[in-house]
Amino acid sequence: MLRHKILIIANRRSGTGAAADLETLATRVFHNTDATFTLSYTQAPGHATDLAGEGVRDGYTVIVAAGGDGTVNEVARALVGTAIPLGIIPRGSGNGLARHLGIPLNAEKALACILEAPAMQIDTFTLNDKFSVNVSGIGFDGHVAMRFSQSRRRGLYNYARIALTEYRRFAPFDVHIEPSVPFGDLRRVFFVAIANSSQYGNNARIAPGCSICDGKLTINAVRRIPMYRMDMVWSLFKGDVTKKSLCTSFNTSELTLHTERKVAYHVDGEPCGTADRFAIRVNPLSLRVIVPPGRVV
Repeated sequence: MLRHKILIIANRRSGTGAAADLETLATRVFHNTDATFTLSYTQAPGHATDLAGEGVRDGYTVIVAAGGDGTVNEVARALVGTAIPLGIIPRGSGNGLARHLGIPLNAEKALACILEAPAMQIDTFTLNDKFSVNVSGIGFDGHVAMRFSQSRRRGLYNYARIALTEYRRFAPFDVHIEPSVPFGDLRRVFFVAIANSSQYGNNARIAPGCSICDGKLTINAVRRIPMYRMDMVWSLFKGDVTKKSLCTSFNTSELTLHTERKVAYHVDGEPCGTADRFAIRVNPLSLRVIVPPGRVV
């Protein structure tokens, strides 16, 4: 499919607010090519999905999400099961999916990829019927995502500040797994990460080695991390967190988790309220994404 008609959907609120002028950059990159582009800005949560759906109907040959993982999620919802590839211009706080895929964090270079790089099929999944493409979570990270969404400040520093504030307040919980697994149920869990890609963002890899196109998710259940075990935090960036004794990690394509009480959860960093039953299911190779050549995903 020729990439001559491009729709860029941008979220002005993504990241720290220091993004470059997309219209100027896109004009420069697409100059002297056959490509034309339209730049649309989101107005409210969910608006990116509506804009992407309109783009599908209007015959755009590439639809681009310019924002963080939440914006990528919204745009991808409208493209699942279609032949139209998703392009990504990373402009979020963490840019987890873009980092996993090796998409340049520089906006101008990311725009160039949209014209030149191949598209590949990747998996997506649902958590309680809510669409996810990167990493979702149950428990403490869902709780922090809820608090972060209520804050007017963005960025990694503010996220870390909220996480530290809420750390002592959040109580662990037990998890029953259905169908049963050899190691049994999960006890005194702090959070459960459901990972399609390897990382939350900022190279914090909760599921090192995770593939985004193997029909499997990595489930990583983490118990409360004592203050003297700050090596766990370093292990996220080092890439060996699943080897730590506080983690229980396994792969699956479908399962249901039952928690002893209602806990917060998120999909791709966006808070989704609370629940005590979590149905998880992979949708294999359901989304086309533009990825730099030679990238192992």
